[in-house]
Amino acid sequence: TRTLISTVGPYAQYGTPVLKACATEGTHYCDLTGEAQWMAEVYEQIDPIAKESGARLVHCCGFDSIPSDLSVFFLQTQFKERFGGYASHVTGRMGRAAGGVSGGTVASLMYVAEQASKDPIIKERVMDPYALYPAGLEKGLDGPDQAGIAWDDNFESWTGPFVMAAINTKVVRRSHALAGLPYGATFATTSPGCARAAPRRSLARGAWASLWQALSSHQPERYSGKYCPTLVRGPTRPPVTMAFSSFGHTAPTAIINCASKWPVSATRVMAPHRACWRKPVCVSHGMSFL
Repeated sequence: TRTLISTVGPYAQYGTPVLKACATEGTHYCDLTGEAQWMAEVYEQIDPIAKESGARLVHCCGFDSIPSDLSVFFLQTQFKERFGGYASHVTGRMGRAAGGVSGGTVASLMYVAEQASKDPIIKERVMDPYALYPAGLEKGLDGPDQAGIAWDDNFESWTGPFVMAAINTKVVRRSHALAGLPYGATFATTSPGCARAAPRRSLARGAWASLWQALSSHQPERYSGKYCPTLVRGPTRPPVTMAFSSFGHTAPTAIINCASKWPVSATRVMAPHRACWRKPVCVSHGMSFL
């Protein structure tokens, strides 16, 4: 086998033996994990084995976190071409979306919550913005991901917590670090979600609080079968066939002493509708069924 694609989570439960086998045999590997606590644990253990065999092991190859990682790269490429330097702060926004969630994703979230409720080290990894930074590299200035409601002038929108920001921003920071910190050691990135109307603030706050109350309980698995797909079930056909998402990144040009204060670039993934941001100058469109 030359390449193995793993879609079986929770990876913290089932992924390590597969990952180690691929690293040992020189088999390339990719997966859909968004489990930062697992990746942080296996990096130091597996990396030397993979380097010896030549295996390329790539995590987070789904909605977590290809749109985030590639759109930041695209924006920074365009930014440098236009202004001669990289942006030191890139902001991501999740806009409107529709679709379903698989039982494996739910099980992974529940397992992370279970681990974090029992192990303070794992809880610290989950909350650490730089949990996926290479060992020995000094951390940057980013703090925890947005947990409340705030107004964003650039996007002209209310923003709130985005459940996948916790992994997406970590992946962007790791990619930047592995590339040699081309955007600078103080590069910062955030990725909350957009709310197109102010009345949704209270709903977003309540939904976020309810989600984390469930996930941080000592018995998170009791929510899975009742309210979410079970481990062996995926989303039903209508959510899959109607799935789309709107996602973008932007950076204010003022950070490199340009006259304009507006965002200069953004990317959209699967966005057939008007997105929640209004001022990007350069927009790339892409379709991706993940």
